[in-house]
Amino acid sequence: MVAAMTAGEAARAAMHEHSGHHHGNDYSALIDAAMECQKAAMACESHCLETFAQGDTTLAKCAREVNEMINVCDATSRAASMNAAYLKQMVAICKQAGETCLAECKKHAKKHDICRVAAESCQKCITECDKILA
Repeated sequence: MVAAMTAGEAARAAMHEHSGHHHGNDYSALIDAAMECQKAAMACESHCLETFAQGDTTLAKCAREVNEMINVCDATSRAASMNAAYLKQMVAICKQAGETCLAECKKHAKKHDICRVAAESCQKCITECDKILA
């Protein structure tokens, strides 16, 4: 009985300690856009690798840009989720990488649907970055 009371007291104390904490932040739209962009970039990168395996290297620059975007989006979404002190700088880098990736994806968007989707996700991410940088 004493153990049950102790466990109950510990549970109540833990709930009390966290009851006033704010879970989440104002960056959920940026996080979602960056993660969606990362997902689309990963699919695009996979597509590029498939074309390389077939001997077609026309998507080489695209592969490089989406690979970079994958990493930048990951870092940006993590920084935003933590409300990192350097978030605005990271968002500025994300926007710049997104613009470069978007320009390359647009070159292939009519021929490859996956490039069109990646371009659209880059644009959404850029839009969210602009909101933070405003």
